[in-house]
Parts: sequence; C-alpha cells; structure tokens
Amino acid sequence: MTCIVLTGTIAPSQGISHLSISDPVERYTQYIGNICKWITQTHIDNIIFCENSAYPISMIESLQSLADFYGKKLEILQFVGDTKKAIKLGRGYGEQEILDYVMQHSQLLKHESGFYKLTGRYWVNNINDIVY
Repeated sequence: MTCIVLTGTIAPSQGISHLSISDPVERYTQYIGNICKWITQTHIDNIIFCENSAYPISMIESLQSLADFYGKKLEILQFVGDTKKAIKLGRGYGEQEILDYVMQHSQLLKHESGFYKLTGRYWVNNINDIVY
C-alpha cells in the first residue's frame, strides 16, 4: 500500500509572511480540487489530509464517499495549531506541527511503514511515475 500525507492550512493567520494566497475560500477550493485528484487520478491507496487552522471542512469531509467509490481510504485530521509560534518561527514550524499531529493521531499511518508528504494545495502531474 502507498500512503500520502497532505498538509494544509486553510485559514492562515494574518502574521504569516510570504504567502502567495491567503484567502481561505481560494485555499479551501484548491485543497478540495487536489484531494479529488489524489483520489481519482493516482495509485495512492491511503490519503491523509491534516489541517491546522480549524476551518470548517464539511466539503472535504464529503469526499469520503468519493474515496470509498475508488476503493481508497481517506482520513481527515484537524486541529488548531500554535499560530503565535508559526508567526515567530515561520511556516515550516506549522508544517512540522502538522506532521507531529499526524504521527500521533493518524489511524491509517499506524499500518504504514512510510509515507509521502506533500502540501495539499499542490498537484504533482507525474505522481504515478514516482509512486509505485
């Protein structure tokens, strides 16, 4: 089995610097579109999406039936990250915080020997050539 961890911050804090897109609606739309692609266009069996701004994610949660239809497992995790530290230390801090959360709370990851990590807003056109 192959597992991918998609990290996300739908509603970044205003103090986070160097963001090309900060609008939560636009970011949310990108996450939804990419999760759909991961489900429908890849060989990935297990998809974990972890979001750290506690933005309402009912649309993403509804993708569970799409994953079921494609015979894939979709796990959605969400928590409130430490925005003060992320502002002070940078976006990398938030990414690491998400990965720590996934390692501690993911049920899918418990059965995996490894995983691929990507930012959830980005799509890799040749992912099926990279991941077996």
